Amino acid sequence: MVYLGDFERARALLDMSLHLQSYPDDSFYEDSGRLHLLEGSCERARIELESILNDSIWAGLYLALCEIRLGMESGNRRFDRWRARVESQWHTGVSPTAGELSAWIRRHHPLPGEAGERFFADVEAALHPGEASSEVPRQAS
Repeated sequence: MVYLGDFERARALLDMSLHLQSYPDDSFYEDSGRLHLLEGSCERARIELESILNDSIWAGLYLALCEIRLGMESGNRRFDRWRARVESQWHTGVSPTAGELSAWIRRHHPLPGEAGERFFADVEAALHPGEASSEVPRQAS
């Protein structure tokens, strides 16, 4: 539902899952944190993402973006650690460019509408710190 842009239904399904599994696991916190991030509730997203015990590639990105958006000093450092982690595991053996990282993130996050534009604007800002950009790059098809 998240990738269809139906955040209300996605939240309802996550809430229902709590009734079925009363002890949420890392996957729940990642999904819920991503949804809060996309809804613009960065503090709530940060709290849920910090609950994850075994950090995934995406949870680390979401948490860094939350902290950056909240103006936390740790956000850029966390993003740099996330980027180093991805680069160390990159499939070509050579560190990817910012453009390659951006394209890779976009392929894995087919987010529609305003929430997707805001998410990718945050990604681009993190990939290019210090550069002001008013244009949000569009997702390649």
